Amino acid sequence: MHDEKTELQAHFADIDTNGSGSIDYEEFSRLLRSMGLSRVDDIARLAFESMDKNDDSQIDFDEFCAWWHQHENS
Repeated sequence: MHDEKTELQAHFADIDTNGSGSIDYEEFSRLLRSMGLSRVDDIARLAFESMDKNDDSQIDFDEFCAWWHQHENS
């Protein structure tokens, strides 16, 4: 479990480019574009909002982990 948490923290930090401790919409959409998704606006907004469980316009580490675990076996 510790190794998995460390790995998730590293992934999270890679996405959190401004080091704020949360992922904002710009960081999230930049990630999708870097993965080769060129027209991501509608998809990115829906995905972001589904991850942002407390509706604060930020994805915190706990929300990121919950999403990761929900989709790791998909």
